[in-house]
Amino acid sequence: MNNSKKRSERSPSDEIVSPEHKIPRPESIMASPLSEETTSSESEPNLKDIYSLLVTIQNTVATLLTEKKKLSTDMAELKSSVAKNNFDVTKMKEEMKQQCKYVASLEKQVTSLTKVTKKQKEELEVLQVRLNDLQQYTRKTSLELHGIPEEIDMSKDEIVRKVAVAIGVNIKSDDIEISHRLKRRQRIKPIIAKF
Repeated sequence: MNNSKKRSERSPSDEIVSPEHKIPRPESIMASPLSEETTSSESEPNLKDIYSLLVTIQNTVATLLTEKKKLSTDMAELKSSVAKNNFDVTKMKEEMKQQCKYVASLEKQVTSLTKVTKKQKEELEVLQVRLNDLQQYTRKTSLELHGIPEEIDMSKDEIVRKVAVAIGVNIKSDDIEISHRLKRRQRIKPIIAKF
């Protein structure tokens, strides 16, 4: 008796093997729609249908291989792009670290310079007060006369003596140490006399 079962006796779990290559094929290939004449009149597909099915499979496999090749190329490009981006990100991180260090050093310098500036400002204020006190002290024995026209044809000492006489004070020539007009941006420059 023949060991092979008839097609109608096979269970769906049994594999169908191609006679030419002995390659197992899934049951779904055989279940694909064949021409109406073949299915209705015969229980087995003819060679023309098998050939047509193989050509379709071959075209599908060729298309899949082409798409796989394209996908492989795209994947390689993506990997290259990701690697380049990773390199760029690493480089940017390093630059960022250096910039942060530089900014930190500048902040320290600014803090230090701010302290120095504050100290110098305080010293300047103290010096201005001392200078003002010194000027007040040196002018303790000085007198400023305002509103005396510059066109008067007299020496400054004589003008000072005449003003003193006008207010009832006696001043000798020896009492005046020095007298002159101050260099100020006024219409009439005042006269200062030191006693």
